[in-house]
Amino acid sequence: MKHVSVFKFLIFIFLLSSVTKLQAQVSVGTDSVPHSFSVLELYAKYKSGAFGGLRLPQLTEAQRDLITGLDEPESFGLMIYNLDINCVEFWNSEKWVPLCGECETAMDMSVDPPGKIICLLNAQGESVNGDSVILFHENGNGVIFVKWYVDGVLQNNEHDSIFAYHFPEGGSSTHLVYAMGENICHEYEMSNIDTVQIVAPPPTPHPENVQDSENQPFVPYMYIGAFWKANQTGERLIRYVRPTGDKATMADGGWTAVVLVGEEWITVDTVMTSDPNVGWRTDRIPNETLVANGNDPGFDDTYKVNNNVWVSGYMDANHPQIYFRIGLKSKFTDSPHYSPNPDFVNTFPARYGIIILRYKNDTYTQRIWIRQGEDADYVFRNGDPVTGIPSRTVCKRYSSYNTTAQYLNQAVDIQGAAPAVNPGKFTEYPTQAGAFFQWASDANKRFGWHPYIPNGSTGNWVTQGNDNYWAVASAEHETCPAGYHRPHDGPIDQQDNLSQISSLQQSEMRQSLYVNILPNKTPDTKNYNSYFGFYADGFFDRRAIKQPAGVNGYANSAVAVSSEKVAYMGQLFYNPNNWASVFFPAAGYREQGGGALYEAGKTGNYWSASKSNKTTVWTLYIQNYIQNDNTTTVHQEGKSAPPGYSIRCVKN
Repeated sequence: MKHVSVFKFLIFIFLLSSVTKLQAQVSVGTDSVPHSFSVLELYAKYKSGAFGGLRLPQLTEAQRDLITGLDEPESFGLMIYNLDINCVEFWNSEKWVPLCGECETAMDMSVDPPGKIICLLNAQGESVNGDSVILFHENGNGVIFVKWYVDGVLQNNEHDSIFAYHFPEGGSSTHLVYAMGENICHEYEMSNIDTVQIVAPPPTPHPENVQDSENQPFVPYMYIGAFWKANQTGERLIRYVRPTGDKATMADGGWTAVVLVGEEWITVDTVMTSDPNVGWRTDRIPNETLVANGNDPGFDDTYKVNNNVWVSGYMDANHPQIYFRIGLKSKFTDSPHYSPNPDFVNTFPARYGIIILRYKNDTYTQRIWIRQGEDADYVFRNGDPVTGIPSRTVCKRYSSYNTTAQYLNQAVDIQGAAPAVNPGKFTEYPTQAGAFFQWASDANKRFGWHPYIPNGSTGNWVTQGNDNYWAVASAEHETCPAGYHRPHDGPIDQQDNLSQISSLQQSEMRQSLYVNILPNKTPDTKNYNSYFGFYADGFFDRRAIKQPAGVNGYANSAVAVSSEKVAYMGQLFYNPNNWASVFFPAAGYREQGGGALYEAGKTGNYWSASKSNKTTVWTLYIQNYIQNDNTTTVHQEGKSAPPGYSIRCVKN
């Protein structure tokens, strides 16, 4: 067949049809007879070795908008190629719809009629992926319900979503909706919303320029970090409950959680966990004894988190929580930068990231510190910047876990004893209290006291201590697992009040944990590099948070409170230069008179190996937020030897 251009041929057919009725079907580019179901068939190969395609009218949007007669039914389905967005568009009787994505465009589109469901696309007609959606509302009383689909499957119930955005009645407002994901369609059901516009996301600030807001309304009930072993990736659940009383509205408004550091391996979403037994769920009656835990086999495959860098939502009386999940895209053990025997140049035991949570319409900012890797690691390393002493020289790698024992309320083996009967070991999760130990009791050597039972006097508590310094006492009283030791806070062969720089230069504790090295027991009330709060480690975040046992415990600070696995909120230390972090639970202590449990969830007390004088020992002391002024206390403090405190070991 003689070749003619497809477009000219279509014009020819149109003109011909205006004067006569065509009786035949037509093929272009072949001599073949068209199929019975088609009026016109175009073939790409029109001569030997040459191919072509259908060329639609090439119009800018301004030119396109000059087309008349679009109100006529015959115009429905009209097609052009839009030069401004480089996309084929067709007229659907109401608007031009691009064919570059699966959903309707929402660029500068009036939402009419109210309640219409649209799926958002960007200016190129692509599904929203990392863009922001600004929803302009002028008349008040507008509502948006967000429905999430992953691979076509609805992830939340209609009109039953924490993603609903309620605009204030009367007046105007602008809200950001961050949407990002793979195979995710974001549908927004609009009511009384005037226009929708898609814009580029706001610039991500440099991590060093982000600081946590003071006097946050969630204090102290906020998540300050999340933890995975190096080979784990599954969900960690972040949940902020709306304050009550006079603080009830202090966090109301839009919120956004953004991966600031680590977006290549950290992901977030807002899908409710599929575990029906998560203890704090109110949409069902959970059986917390059956809850899945982060260390369980198969957990990571069962509780995967969708691939997003941004998530957002709204808090008010009808949506009384901020909720999202954090997951990891890959195991750190699969990375060439991981090693259980790291050189700290090219290989490391853990990697770190940051998520920033902004809430109350960006009024407050809070960082959530991310860690993947359970092996002992440095917070600060020798040579890192420091104030208070000339240089860091004795930094140690802190364990991620507290020390405990296989059998509690009895003696732990001497380190390296064979055969092992009751060796010291680490807890399963960073938030778990582990055992309490007296500094060096000759009557009950190396006893690992239960963190919960009894919560009153033990009945066989002995207040007698050991007068030796740790250089001698360690041979019979070290309870850390093999390869670890109790950290030094100054000399271990003499008493020292640590008021001199020469003494501070011997403190493994202070140099390893603090950005500012303070003398003696000067409190760090400004918390230069630490925060107090909840920690999502795959155990704590999956349980109902309750009042702990004992005397003067802190309300709503603990989970699994009737178990040896009891876990607490606590203090997180971080390095502002490389984002490294480590968490210490506020397990309280067993008092020296009879061993009763005190201040669980309120204070954390961690033995060092150094004495401040003949009868007192330097400890790491952390204290929960004081309700009057929303401050914490964290410092080194001299404590008498008889009480039972926690131990956090450092690697030899």
